[in-house]
Amino acid sequence: LQAGIPDVLITKEDSFKQTINYFRIALANARTEKNAQELNSILFEAESGYELFLQQLKKDFPDYYQLKYNPDLLDFAFLKSKLSTSKKDFISVFWGKEYVYQMSFNQGQLRLKKHLTTDIDSLLQQLIPILTQNKKEESSFEAYKQAAFALAQVLEIKPSQSLIVVPDGALQFFPWELLLTQASTEVPNWKELPYLFLQSQLTYGYSATLLFQTSKKPRKAGLEWLGFAPSYPASYQLMANTKEVEDIQALMKGKAFLNDEASEHLLKSYATQEKVIHKAGNSFHNKEEVIIYNTLEDPFKE
Repeated sequence: LQAGIPDVLITKEDSFKQTINYFRIALANARTEKNAQELNSILFEAESGYELFLQQLKKDFPDYYQLKYNPDLLDFAFLKSKLSTSKKDFISVFWGKEYVYQMSFNQGQLRLKKHLTTDIDSLLQQLIPILTQNKKEESSFEAYKQAAFALAQVLEIKPSQSLIVVPDGALQFFPWELLLTQASTEVPNWKELPYLFLQSQLTYGYSATLLFQTSKKPRKAGLEWLGFAPSYPASYQLMANTKEVEDIQALMKGKAFLNDEASEHLLKSYATQEKVIHKAGNSFHNKEEVIIYNTLEDPFKE
């Protein structure tokens, strides 16, 4: 979003990749030397065209090129310094086949640890169906209380004024705001549970590197707040997203786009200008590709 690249160039970039991949496979399966020479010539032209395209992309959209093709990886010393200055807690995880690796920054300390992937996956397998299937029976309530607190304990979640989370794997499918900060065996209903969001302001990111690169970018002058409340087909329609955005707009004095006005095109066009962009909408995902919609903001900007 913040790179500001037009959709037509994204489409062209994907087309180059698909073409190159197609002819690489065809060349590997060529049956005659003549056919291989022809395919190799076509592949060379496609790869040369792609290289020229990337050079032009680097010139016209340096932010996008830097983020996608030449990211500068962060070292621990810089990360610790940046987080100490921002006074924010930070958790980043990598979901591996056998272990989930976690990097946490809390109270000035940077720590690394690993968990068995099966342990975390087992807790998520209990939690996600309860939320997605809207299970309301007593047994589901008790199971949720135990699993949501257990997962918070495993990940060593501690309430803080501001927490930045970079999830991975199956942890991308669970809203961390709904973790429980203390045991709740005596709590009688969902409303009174000690959810993490009641004590901490959460911000999500895709990687620490992208978060820091984003925070370095100067923003164009714009509004402090922008809200989007799109409409959906009846089976996916949200009951109160329009009211949510309208109520926040009344407090923030920003600008709101509702229903058909809340288009992807407008969201992208404003992404580099506003300090906070709030999207009140559904998230659609599958196991191959996860899209997280949340408040989009610079987490390191006070």
